Amino acid sequence: MVMSAPLPDCSLRADQLLPRPDDRGQSLAALGPDVATALETLPKDALDYLNANQKAMGTEIDGWIFTKGLGDYGTDYQKRALVAAFGWPANLQADAVYPYTLTDSDGQPLSGTNKYTLTFAKGQEPPVNGFWSITMYEIDGGWWFVPNALNKFTVSPRDNLVANADGSVTLYFQNESPGKDKEANWLPAPTGAFIPMLRMYWPKDSAPSILDGSWTPPKVVKVE
Repeated sequence: MVMSAPLPDCSLRADQLLPRPDDRGQSLAALGPDVATALETLPKDALDYLNANQKAMGTEIDGWIFTKGLGDYGTDYQKRALVAAFGWPANLQADAVYPYTLTDSDGQPLSGTNKYTLTFAKGQEPPVNGFWSITMYEIDGGWWFVPNALNKFTVSPRDNLVANADGSVTLYFQNESPGKDKEANWLPAPTGAFIPMLRMYWPKDSAPSILDGSWTPPKVVKVE
């Protein structure tokens, strides 16, 4: 496992951290100042570390972060902790994969103060045996659904997406409606930072496939 930053010193043994039977009921200070301080700051230190190393969990392709091996971590404790912190339970990659992006095609952070499009070329929608959708998350001390007038938190073929004249499909990521004729393809964004996550259920395992890299999500493009 490759770490991009050193972990805090965790060399204390369990018997140094846990109170002895005759210590029960005493304050945290009874463990000693070094242990007490470490335990008090450990939750924040751990979350700060995970936040700083979130991208390290996956591979970045055209701005999308794609993580393999979810749900089957072995001794990859960093990946296990990252999923627990940000993704909660995750399916095995044979069942679902969850690429997401933080930036547009110019490498700039996504923000609801701008308008964006994502276009699947004709016949190039996410290759799945099940179904796909894109979920919008607001970044505010975590990842949260975005309240909106349509109560619409995902966009997918179930929305009866409207194709362009050439057969391609353009999705709209923005805070305000792109117009009634485009609302089927609209995923409402917050006014601030956001993350679109592509959910691919039962992804195909032969080309075109995200699993072998023969298919990748298109870039999110800022509308000028």
